[in-house]
Amino acid sequence: MPTVRTESRTESGKESRRRGVLAAGTAALVAAAAVVTAAPAWGAAGGTTLTAGQNLTAGQSITINNGEYRLTMQSDGNLVEYTFANTPLWSSRTAGNSGAQADMQADGNLVVYNSAHKALWASGTNGNQNSYLAIQGDGNVVIYNTAHNAVWATNTPIIAGGTNDYPYATSTIDADDGWGFLARECTSFVAWRIRHNLKISDFTNGWRGGWFGNAGDWAANARNLGLVVNSTPAVDSVAVLPAGVDGAGSVGHVAFVLGVGNGTITVEDYNYADSYDGMQYYVYSQHTINTAGVSFIHFR
Repeated sequence: MPTVRTESRTESGKESRRRGVLAAGTAALVAAAAVVTAAPAWGAAGGTTLTAGQNLTAGQSITINNGEYRLTMQSDGNLVEYTFANTPLWSSRTAGNSGAQADMQADGNLVVYNSAHKALWASGTNGNQNSYLAIQGDGNVVIYNTAHNAVWATNTPIIAGGTNDYPYATSTIDADDGWGFLARECTSFVAWRIRHNLKISDFTNGWRGGWFGNAGDWAANARNLGLVVNSTPAVDSVAVLPAGVDGAGSVGHVAFVLGVGNGTITVEDYNYADSYDGMQYYVYSQHTINTAGVSFIHFR
């Protein structure tokens, strides 16, 4: 697509920033799905695992990180992994079987049975006695044997951020990045995280018919596309700072969330001058900010 510039040259100068940065924005969407998120039948200690002899019946889930990822046995018979934003990452493809349940069998096989106890789907891991299934913080659901070796997985891990792997780190400032953004601006870096880390490989400024413009406009435009946008931070979500919040300039700032604290978040970004980067613009940085006034877009 042609190069798109959504900020003027006067806006991209340092005089328009205080500590933060400004750039073009983007869009995204989520395949939202209705799920039942009832707590597992066992205690909280087992909330992230399914051990030998345990099962999930209709409406039950195992979850991690306050629901950042959850594996749900739906009432329609489909076993589905969802993100915080209700995006399905994996399913057993067994919908249409009301009353089905998922059994973590003592022989190591995870099996979805219909109400007549006929097998609809299986992980094929029988022969691994007393294995257990775990939902992990990276989004991967894995069956481990008693030696803690993985024998099956949904293969849905989200790549962690936290390093300066941005491919345009040394490019000309404000060059076209090929995604509809300006290189070494905050939105271009976050677009890289969405494309590379969250595995939304077709993400661009005009993704799914959306158009986000400047960074401060991301939250409103994300809502227009049906994304979950709220004041609840989560690792791998996108923080949107309106103009003036935590030093963001007149067209706002976006950053990628690495960690969540008590009223604070640790983020990584580009073009946000602070002590981490030696008070330089157009480079990589990590810092901790307050969540007050910040919106969070949950792309996954």
